[in-house]
Amino acid sequence: MIIGFQIISIMNKLDASEVFTPSSPATYTFVERHSLNSLLVDSLRTRGKQLIIYGHTGTGKTTLLNNKLNQIYEDFVVSRCTSDMTFHQLVLNAFDDLGKFIISSRTLAKEVSSNFNIASEFKIIQGSINSSNSSRSSEELKPIVPSQLTPQKLASFFGTLRACWVIDDFHKMPIAEKRHLAQWMKVFVDESVNYSTVKIIVIGAVGSAKEVIELDHELNNRVTEILVPFMSEDELKGIIYNGELKLNIQIDSDVIEKISKLSTGVPAVTHQLCLNLCHSKNIYETSDYVITFDNKDFQEALNNYIHQNSGYLRSRYEMATSEQSTSTIPIYYHLIRAFIRSKKRNLNIADFIKYFKEHQHPQSEIILQYLLDQLTTEKKGKAISYEEDSNSWFISDPFFKVYCACAIDLSKTVIKAQGELFDSETIEKSKVRFKEQDKELVRRALASGEYFDF
Repeated sequence: MIIGFQIISIMNKLDASEVFTPSSPATYTFVERHSLNSLLVDSLRTRGKQLIIYGHTGTGKTTLLNNKLNQIYEDFVVSRCTSDMTFHQLVLNAFDDLGKFIISSRTLAKEVSSNFNIASEFKIIQGSINSSNSSRSSEELKPIVPSQLTPQKLASFFGTLRACWVIDDFHKMPIAEKRHLAQWMKVFVDESVNYSTVKIIVIGAVGSAKEVIELDHELNNRVTEILVPFMSEDELKGIIYNGELKLNIQIDSDVIEKISKLSTGVPAVTHQLCLNLCHSKNIYETSDYVITFDNKDFQEALNNYIHQNSGYLRSRYEMATSEQSTSTIPIYYHLIRAFIRSKKRNLNIADFIKYFKEHQHPQSEIILQYLLDQLTTEKKGKAISYEEDSNSWFISDPFFKVYCACAIDLSKTVIKAQGELFDSETIEKSKVRFKEQDKELVRRALASGEYFDF
């Protein structure tokens, strides 16, 4: 590949939004996570073993699972939970989706007798559902599961089709409904005697696995719990490298380093920043020429990211970093900044004491303890969470942590640029000239001593 004015022949052009996918599972930029692959594949291939895949939002749980399911299963049905959904509604959704496979050409390729039996049974149950729904007024209860659609029957449908059932966003479902899932999981385990591939796979937030096991202890040895951690910086860089090849672009190594650090382990953020980079130069599909991106392009992409997320996340950031008095040192700002600068996800009181000593402004343990506790409250936007077992604090929302990192980074850039022209007193007086959306960020960065005496 020659960089410059050489035209590159591209056989199959891709949309930039297909390559960098911040809101959907990645395919073209999928990065193998070797530490998880063997555990996930072994669990998918183990007869009767049910799966619970959990982790923080944006860590790539669905992307990882989808890419492996496509390698192992002929078909799979995905049902997504909502906070007001009952488990019976979830069952009916899965049943409806199975109908698409039963009448598809893939099913017709199976044994004729098997195809005839499953299609007949499916139509009988489907007729029962339609009849029940049509006989009730709209004011009555939501659709119910007919008696014929037992857990065993649904498992047999999945088993005959050699498909599996994926239940996404399980953590959103009310606890009373989650109990039904535990019961149906046990049935799917038992039905694996007749159907080797039948399986329920649950995807949820941190704590999902514990919830299911606690609901039914008989599942202890029948469920594999897989935690999908935050990505390493090398894995995040892998997303960028794959995207470069697919779109015929080249991103400066310094920019790649910044994106991987600012993403703080969240691949969805890496995808969004890279997509913003492409849009900054009007790249919406694979380019005929090699297009390069430098730090100037990155600053535009970063600025766009900040403003795209300027609602809820910005409000939380401002609540967290607001001080009671403008005359005080911005300690709240620095408590948040300590998380961003540290390589550790959880910080204890000793970490904060060390941070303030390094900045030549030591704080007492009692004051830091009080302020950290404040940051866990609604008043301060629940900026951080406390972990009792380790007696430490952490930013539980990865997207909020990324926003803080980006906001602080953007503040530094603005202040540094202004600092080359004016002294600190002049900058303070000229802040009114800054764009309205940057005023508060600049004030905090200036007060923080990032480029001036603390």
